[in-house]
Amino acid sequence: MQNVIEKLRNLLADNLSTNGYDVFEYTITKSFKLTESNVEGDTIEIHLQATGDPTLTYTFDDVTNKVAIIDSLVSGDVIIVTYSYFSKYSETELTGWINAAFVYLSTEKYEDYTVVSGDTISPEPTLAEQNLIALIASILIKPNISGYRTPEITITFNDKMSREDKISRVINQFSKSAGVFNYLSIDLNYLDIVELDE
Repeated sequence: MQNVIEKLRNLLADNLSTNGYDVFEYTITKSFKLTESNVEGDTIEIHLQATGDPTLTYTFDDVTNKVAIIDSLVSGDVIIVTYSYFSKYSETELTGWINAAFVYLSTEKYEDYTVVSGDTISPEPTLAEQNLIALIASILIKPNISGYRTPEITITFNDKMSREDKISRVINQFSKSAGVFNYLSIDLNYLDIVELDE
């Protein structure tokens, strides 16, 4: 699932921002809400302004977007929090869109995918099928895509096509081409034709 999420983020130009920075002053509560959403919890560093070292122990709740300091604080302590985040979509949102893409793949009689044991997709998609899943999910999120291109295939969509028609065309073309969708580039302008190069 993580590979598909990464490819989908690339298609949507939802790149990791590493400049998350919040400053809080401790008064009564040791819980602080971060400014940015979709924070990557394992990138959080918290320290006291006075020491500068990221030595404070904390927990992070990605539902409330709050950090809770476990260490002792003194009223007036200034806490600095740095972190990375995705500016557009949470992993939960993208997982939902990927699951929606599975429905289209099933109704188009391509394959019946499901998520098992956490974030494992079954049956396991090939790399080309991961690209297909990500592309379908991207069309669901942003249906204004005008087409896609690989070295072997080019498909363009007219402005009157519904997202369902676009998805059907993508699946049909993928089935005919024996899955030649190559890696999805991070350097995409989503409103242009999506180019899937090696």
